[in-house]
Amino acid sequence: MKWWRNIASVAACIICMQQALIAAPAGAWPGAGDVGRAIEKGRAFLLSSIDDDGAVRDEPAVDDLRYGERTAAAVYALISAGVDPSEKTLARAIAFLNKANLKTTIGVSFRACAMAQIADETVAIPLLRKDVDWLRGACDEQGGYGMLSGADGEQVSDNLNTQMAMMALAAAAGRGIQLPQDFWRKVERYWVSQQQGDGGWAYRMREARGARSYGSMTAGALASLLICRDYVQREEILAGRPTGQDKHISAGTKWLVDNFSVTENPGIGHNRLYQYLLSIKRFALAGGRKYIGGRNWYDEGARELLIRQNDDGSWGYYPQVIMESSLALMFLGQGGQPILMNKLQYAGRWNARPRDAANLVHWMSLNFESKGSWQVVDPQSDLADLHDAPLLYISGAGPFEMSDEQVEKLRTYVLQGGTILSESAANNGDFTLDMQKLSRRLFPDFPLKRLDDNHQLYTAYFRPEVRPGLLAVDNGVRLLLVHSPRELSLALQLAEDGSRPWFELVTNIHFFSTDKAGMRDRTSRDSWGQVGDFEPTVTIRAARIRFDGNWNPEPLAMRRLELHLARLHQAKLVVQEVEIAALHAPSHHVAVMTGTGPFELDDVQREALAEYLRLGGRLVVDSAGGGNEFSECVRKYILPLCDRTGPVSPDHSVYSLPVKIESVAFRRAYAQALGDKSREPRLIGGQLNGRLAVVFSPEDITGALVGEGGFNIRGYNHDSAVRLMTNLLWPWRDQPVVQVDVIKPLMGR
Repeated sequence: MKWWRNIASVAACIICMQQALIAAPAGAWPGAGDVGRAIEKGRAFLLSSIDDDGAVRDEPAVDDLRYGERTAAAVYALISAGVDPSEKTLARAIAFLNKANLKTTIGVSFRACAMAQIADETVAIPLLRKDVDWLRGACDEQGGYGMLSGADGEQVSDNLNTQMAMMALAAAAGRGIQLPQDFWRKVERYWVSQQQGDGGWAYRMREARGARSYGSMTAGALASLLICRDYVQREEILAGRPTGQDKHISAGTKWLVDNFSVTENPGIGHNRLYQYLLSIKRFALAGGRKYIGGRNWYDEGARELLIRQNDDGSWGYYPQVIMESSLALMFLGQGGQPILMNKLQYAGRWNARPRDAANLVHWMSLNFESKGSWQVVDPQSDLADLHDAPLLYISGAGPFEMSDEQVEKLRTYVLQGGTILSESAANNGDFTLDMQKLSRRLFPDFPLKRLDDNHQLYTAYFRPEVRPGLLAVDNGVRLLLVHSPRELSLALQLAEDGSRPWFELVTNIHFFSTDKAGMRDRTSRDSWGQVGDFEPTVTIRAARIRFDGNWNPEPLAMRRLELHLARLHQAKLVVQEVEIAALHAPSHHVAVMTGTGPFELDDVQREALAEYLRLGGRLVVDSAGGGNEFSECVRKYILPLCDRTGPVSPDHSVYSLPVKIESVAFRRAYAQALGDKSREPRLIGGQLNGRLAVVFSPEDITGALVGEGGFNIRGYNHDSAVRLMTNLLWPWRDQPVVQVDVIKPLMGR
């Protein structure tokens, strides 16, 4: 029995995107709010179409062959779009499907897909098994499907019904209901036999008079072949042997790239457009594609669907409005799921286990209250594409090489908040050696070292029974790179009973890297982009203090703050790295100091710092990562330079200028540890001559400026860190001199 059949909780997450306008103007890319609103209206329409008996309006009569098809499609679409199966209206429709005697391949396939997404096994699994048995029996001798069961040989199969059956059987396999390898070989032969000379697929092969390839059949055939390949090549994949390039998939992909469109179904115009978009989604997600021929299939498809949505939330026209609305909602809901992991494609054995990432994401989607996806990136991908996911997965079953330019791109991705996870497929020693070399090129200041078996990563969420001797690069704030010399991908590919500890381990790595923070949806835009020319309302000149220690663990933290200040406040931040002896109050009205471990300041440095503060300079200090060793040194060497120290008064302008800060948010794990105090700022102030001269945060700010990652970081979340640091750097010169109420007395410290 597959272990993930016992996992609970498929829940609604797609609609974290919902606020804002519904229709995007022509030429504009839809944003998360646009798509979310369209999904919400589409959900409302389909829910309102469900009658008291659980069937949708205009469902054919019980004696009609197509009885139940539309309800099955609507239920699958609603669950895909995040509606909880226990919602009373949807539950009524699910109860209807449990009793309905469906007779068509399309109806049974949609019902099976819906059941595969329901976590409650008492509801889902018996009916899913029944539908899988029906579909297996309905397959004809050639491996194809017609409208009804083709086992008796009385009907001719077609590529629409066959691709729908493949969609359902793949979903069932994800719940542990497998079919034998011979079945998949037969179906693969069917698809190969149906391929046209131009590389595409038609509704049915007609050798005598030819058949025109078109988009929905070609995309659906490609998705089906990708599914078949995983089962047909199982022995080679599990042994880690090269499987070679599939010429049929290559030819079909070329046809799709050459003919790609979202405004019509290539080859047959507007006919079956919504079916085509669903097939495009299936092909792209099966292969981890963000682009088809350089075109962002989801952004373009979503824009087209937003334009086509009717005022009542539906798509299409009577009598197909229920079916076409369901297909549109499947595209928007499933296609827009957040990317949990990118997998790096490079010149080498990068894909020895082709379903490792897909299976992991599927498992995480079943196990937690968020559905997700994965995608393939390559060294030429834009940084924005790398940032679609917080984790970059590099698998290797042989040598691994990268150019200096490619290494620099990976370094930038990590320094902008990403994390690299690598593993030696088939326990390949050459790949581990090359990853050690890559680590030294990426992070020369931080060594790749073995994690202690008691490291927090191993218990971040699960407590897996495996300790594979993980290696990691730690900058003192977070893990930048994690490498497993022992393969992870075999267990992820197999997804069998014994695989569970490995799924738990990789999930821990994901959660440890992200603090289990919310993921970006596909329509989000990268926030590291350049800012255009602007006329600054204020210029902030800040010094970054260099000292003997880990003074710069996150080199791009201030760069991201610079971008935020420009976008949100039209403020220009100019940062200069200086030694303490070079601090000059007239040139640097504020100095910033951060670090991750112990440090010392000699008498000369302390006097230079004291002089800077006496002349009106301001010092902002935080313990990057929130570690105690750095904080103790701040209390020893820096705070004694002030007259008084204590928590900063909530009335001080540090909490109001230019941003009003009444409460803050900490990182998820740290907030749980703080309990009731998790909304209060915790800044320590140092008063000198009646003014606030030093502000110290024992909690991390620097790491949070980069992003949300880091389960073990004691500190603020990204938004709060940006607001706090904005105010801490903002000029206070126009503020009246504050006397005794600059800070509260330091109590209990």
